[in-house]
Amino acid sequence: MKHVLGGREWSREWRFAALAGVTAGLALAPLTAPHPALAAVGAAPIAVMTLAALRPEAGARPAVELTWLGLIALAAALTGLLAGGARVHAIDAGALRARPGLHASVAGFVAAVPRRDHGEVAVRVDSPAGRVLVIAPEPVADLPVGSEVRAEGVLQEPEPWREAYLGRLGVGMSDRV
Repeated sequence: MKHVLGGREWSREWRFAALAGVTAGLALAPLTAPHPALAAVGAAPIAVMTLAALRPEAGARPAVELTWLGLIALAAALTGLLAGGARVHAIDAGALRARPGLHASVAGFVAAVPRRDHGEVAVRVDSPAGRVLVIAPEPVADLPVGSEVRAEGVLQEPEPWREAYLGRLGVGMSDRV
């Protein structure tokens, strides 16, 4: 006799449980500490695949099937959380970190189209020391993405209104020329 719940055989819905779990984990990743253990990042997908292989037989009690789906979703959420945390950590690791107020010389490459606003040009620069936002007064020549730049200025923390945006791009400091 086949057990169904609401006209469905739930053991076939493991893909949706896994997708929902990974999505929830990725959505929560920016809210957690961004230092996942690499062993856990590799073990979580293996746990999901193992659970998928151990699918209850057709006709199992609905409680068994729903419990199994819950475990799939939980393991997938852990996978998404760890993968998202690894990505956030990788973004943060590329930022230049230094004490504000230091005089710094930055040499690197333009990482994005410069923004011109109120007589200033803000340019994201990838340098060997890390990503930094260089802010210079106009006039500044065209700076195509990939062009090499050098700037000397004073390191500052980004303005509060700009900090969250730059943080998502992996920029922790600005160099005001």
